[in-house]
Amino acid sequence: MRNLKWLGLVGSIAAGTALAKDVVAPQQPARRRPAIGIVPMRGQFETRVQTAPRFKKQDRPAASKPMTINGLQVTVQPEKKSFAGNGPLAFEVAMKNVSEKPFQLNAATQLGGSPKLVISNRKTAAQWTAPELKKSTTAKTVTLKPGKTLKYTLVVESRFIGGPIPFPGPRPIPLPRPRVVPKAAQPAVLPPPGKPGVVIGVPIRRRPIVVNPLLPCGQGPCRGRLFLQFVAQNAEESAPQWSGKIASNTFDFEVGKPEPVWTPGQPLKKEQAVRLAHPVAERSLSASYKPVAGIRPAKAGPWIESPEKTATAKQDKAGNWTVSWTSFPKTGHSYNVTVTVSKFGGAAVTEVFTGYSKAP
Repeated sequence: MRNLKWLGLVGSIAAGTALAKDVVAPQQPARRRPAIGIVPMRGQFETRVQTAPRFKKQDRPAASKPMTINGLQVTVQPEKKSFAGNGPLAFEVAMKNVSEKPFQLNAATQLGGSPKLVISNRKTAAQWTAPELKKSTTAKTVTLKPGKTLKYTLVVESRFIGGPIPFPGPRPIPLPRPRVVPKAAQPAVLPPPGKPGVVIGVPIRRRPIVVNPLLPCGQGPCRGRLFLQFVAQNAEESAPQWSGKIASNTFDFEVGKPEPVWTPGQPLKKEQAVRLAHPVAERSLSASYKPVAGIRPAKAGPWIESPEKTATAKQDKAGNWTVSWTSFPKTGHSYNVTVTVSKFGGAAVTEVFTGYSKAP
């Protein structure tokens, strides 16, 4: 027996004894569906204002109760009952003059000097303040006549920052281990005795679900409140400027599960291509423009206003996009920038020009 042990035949004899009593069936490794995890992409949230709704008209939750101070009435209504856990969020802000006299609103932004949106999760008590709204270079002072209403859409969404998408690594292949099946539990068809077949599962590599950064307020029922502030500057004699602080009443909405977004390998839509190209274009324009004392003043604020509306985008047969923005006013800053966005999400500047024209 000792010689047999060294020759490695003891195991064969033991296996033969087992085969005499029962049939050895192949060891089937457990087939588990590979876990497809949610992979949040790197990015940051930004707040902006637009005149058109972010979402199409649909069932909306109740708007906040009107809040009125010195003739200015403010109401806020979410554009959806439930938003995705990775955004975007959109709220319709209505400002109405309920007084008997007209007044002006100083529009450093469309919603005043420093609007602040605070969101609280009613279930977890987590509170989050949306990023500060960037000041606009095109906003002008607006006159509100008695009974007139101004409506804007406040949007909070993430700015995508591309990065490698992790893939789940292959699971280790299990070793073939024969198991003894009692005769009573033997299936109708078995491999020939003495030659148990072993089926080794091949690991499947699946692309994980990719989402934008998750909203810091978390999922569940949420409650929001908007704080506005208007500062009187350069008031005209025709109508006084409304100044002061006003906070809307609370408004409720839901934040649900995150929704998958575009992942490399899938066709890019125009909206996605513009979102990828916009931050690249802004950085390129800022790097290209060189102020000169007394000739070319420094540029304040973003170069491209309303990028979705002002973009010119074309897609080729391969699925790549060419996105460009152009602005040549008679006075002020001018620019022209073109960004190529590949179907895999990469963005590169192919043309950039910046300039400045003084008033005649």
